[in-house]
Amino acid sequence: MFRLLIDILKAMTVDAWDGFKYRRYVRKSIRKADEMVHKYGVIGAFLKQFEEVLGSGITDENARYLLDDFVNVVIPLLKENHRVEMDEDWETLCSYCAKYEVVWDV
Repeated sequence: MFRLLIDILKAMTVDAWDGFKYRRYVRKSIRKADEMVHKYGVIGAFLKQFEEVLGSGITDENARYLLDDFVNVVIPLLKENHRVEMDEDWETLCSYCAKYEVVWDV
């Protein structure tokens, strides 16, 4: 019975605080992503984040996996939902794909 009360108290204090911090982090991340998409477009926002990651010292293999996931998973989903604009920065994306040898599964 005593352990049950301790677990309930922890759930109302420690776990609630951790959940609150996590929700705030997710909300801020979504807000930042929405601002970047509004400012740069979907592909431009990805390229900006990708270039920041490249600057932080990611390995070429990990960069290739990240780019491959975006090109072959995210882009087809965005095309289905008509969220990719034709005036976005396709040339830079294609040059990164050529550099990291990523093949589009079109």
